[in-house]
Amino acid sequence: DELARYMLIWVGMLGAAYVAGKDEHLAIDLIQAKLSFKNQLKVKIIIHVCVMIFAIVAMVIGGTNLVYITFILDQTSAALEIPLAYVYIIIPISGLLVIFYQAESIMKLSSNLKTD
Repeated sequence: DELARYMLIWVGMLGAAYVAGKDEHLAIDLIQAKLSFKNQLKVKIIIHVCVMIFAIVAMVIGGTNLVYITFILDQTSAALEIPLAYVYIIIPISGLLVIFYQAESIMKLSSNLKTD
């Protein structure tokens, strides 16, 4: 039961990074659809920057602090008795993946914006 729960955390976090990389995350684009193509690109860049900021602050910095604290306190899981830092390490890892994918998307959108 405990292993399944930890694997679900890993799959969920890696899945979120994958979906961010494919640019298929949940979005409400009612206002964006009414804009011109150039303004749509600008809005998409702003959205990618906001996602990147969230990934840096919450996932990488916050996740790293969480991993550090659980490692220093030597917290282990109840049944498996593995360090919880191993379970939580996926948060900053997936944050780094999200940052990479968002930076790649920003570069692509910026090059499209320059050509128009």
